[in-house]
Amino acid sequence: MGIMTRALTAAACVSAPATSRFAGFPVVQVMPSLAPASRFFSADAASSSNVAAAAASAAAVASATPGAGAADGNSKGKGSDNTTMFNTKVHQPKMNPLPMLFALLMGIGGYIYLTQAERKQKTVSSTVTHQSGKIEIGGPFSGLVDQDGLPASSDQYAGQYTLIYFGFTHCPDICPTELQKMMRAINKIESRDGEVASLIKPIFISVDPLRDTPAKLKEHSKHYHPRIRWLTGPPDRLLDVAKKFRMYFSMPEDVTAEDDYNVDHSIFFFLMDTKGELLNYYGQNLNAEEIATSMTKIIKDDRRKINSGASEAAAQK
Repeated sequence: MGIMTRALTAAACVSAPATSRFAGFPVVQVMPSLAPASRFFSADAASSSNVAAAAASAAAVASATPGAGAADGNSKGKGSDNTTMFNTKVHQPKMNPLPMLFALLMGIGGYIYLTQAERKQKTVSSTVTHQSGKIEIGGPFSGLVDQDGLPASSDQYAGQYTLIYFGFTHCPDICPTELQKMMRAINKIESRDGEVASLIKPIFISVDPLRDTPAKLKEHSKHYHPRIRWLTGPPDRLLDVAKKFRMYFSMPEDVTAEDDYNVDHSIFFFLMDTKGELLNYYGQNLNAEEIATSMTKIIKDDRRKINSGASEAAAQK
């Protein structure tokens, strides 16, 4: 039995396996098990001729086994005594969609986060701190007149907090909307803290000197809060004030007071302190409630600083 087994093993080792190609990869056809072939040989056969016969018989059994010579790597065959072929199908690796899905979700989430963060940043006013390198906005002005034809200058507002808006009375939509918002903010402050409201002086400064005469401002003021003071003046004086507040405005060339035209301009409220220095500014993105809340807090904080400084000065005397 030992001699026969070694002979069969040798015959299997020298048999060159058939090869085929599948999807670009070499596929080796695995030979069926030769163990069942031993039933063809006598256990007591020991001569060398019997060994050769055994090897030949083994090769014949292998070639006669169904599916043994199949070239298709996907096929299965069964030989005698239920000998089963190995499945030689080559499986292509499948791409896992989870990493790509995760990356896509992370990208969408990051976009939403940044969008929300930018939107939140825009809805919060930028309080200007009094320190070196502060924004230089505002300054003394003179040579203007109000809706009653009375002289107007920045000196008249010393000790008051001014809320200044630049616009023009012929503005079709933006200026009326912003002035209505100013009125609502002032009304909210008046209903909550009359002391703070009494310190605020709202001012409208025209950027249309051709059409916004004192008489026109007087007529226009009837539609708005009675505390708003309406200012106009010669073109050079208005231009000087606009530059100090870093306001942009542009009028068409070669127009007259009788023409119908628009004036492009920046859209801000400027909150100035009792010395005429900038405390804060508010754009279109803020509503009346946000402006009223911010102004009340800023003015109260500023009053505390003023009172604290006065107390310290009195204590040093």
